[in-house]
Amino acid sequence: MSDEGHIVASFLPGDLDEHRISAITAALRAVADRAAQQIALGNVERIMMFAERGGAVICSGKLSSLIVLTRPDAKIGLVLMDVIEAVDKLRDVLG
Repeated sequence: MSDEGHIVASFLPGDLDEHRISAITAALRAVADRAAQQIALGNVERIMMFAERGGAVICSGKLSSLIVLTRPDAKIGLVLMDVIEAVDKLRDVLG
């Protein structure tokens, strides 16, 4: 997803709306960025959110973000390892 909320690429189950997910995570990232600046944490690198029916990991780059949605039973340590590896491979795209 670009910083403006535009979809760069997606692979989602058919019942999820990629445009809604992109818009919501762009808004979430903007709020997290403002909050981090206000409490002097610097730039946000990763946002993790967990809920009853799953979770989301948002890894921020300068130009775009990688969004990974998880099931509630996901092994978050393994997911984070895979996400970090993917971000390293996508560094040119994410900025």
